[in-house]
Amino acid sequence: MAKNKYQIFNFGHDDGKVQIWKAYEKDGVTYELNHLNAHEVDYTSKEGDKYRVYVTYSHHCFAKDDPSMENQKGWLYAYDKDPRPFHVRRYELSKNLPNVIEGLMSAHTFHAGGDSYAVCPAKLENGEEVFYQVAFVVYRSNRKLRMHVKSAYPLDKRPKVKKVGLSNILKALLKGKPLPKRQA
Repeated sequence: MAKNKYQIFNFGHDDGKVQIWKAYEKDGVTYELNHLNAHEVDYTSKEGDKYRVYVTYSHHCFAKDDPSMENQKGWLYAYDKDPRPFHVRRYELSKNLPNVIEGLMSAHTFHAGGDSYAVCPAKLENGEEVFYQVAFVVYRSNRKLRMHVKSAYPLDKRPKVKKVGLSNILKALLKGKPLPKRQA
């Protein structure tokens, strides 16, 4: 299957994951989303194992149904399967996502429920510490390691959870073993 203008990598159908995000325009302001385009990350574990992971992002990283937003219908991001209002704060925070994803090998990654994992780094925003939870799934597709960032949003405090190292997750995937589960 040949790549089209909306693909960076040739993953075939890829369950409808977007590889190239179009900019969002509202009231004469353009919000570029190219920082969320698909990309690959090369990770090296402490043991020296190397992993190439192909990363895609969901629109939940910059859009959210938020009852507190006035006139949210006027801010609709027209994503075919799940149109939601564009959320400026999530958008601004999303600019950090490529760096967060690149740093996952040394981050405090944890089980986030279901098939998801997450990381919750701290960041300063207007002089205040903000915890930015990034939820993602990791899987194999077309014999490649894939990561899809399902959502990213600010929290008031960091969750207290046990670490699951990204290298353990990737190693299990490559060996066809079950992924690490939440520990009590």
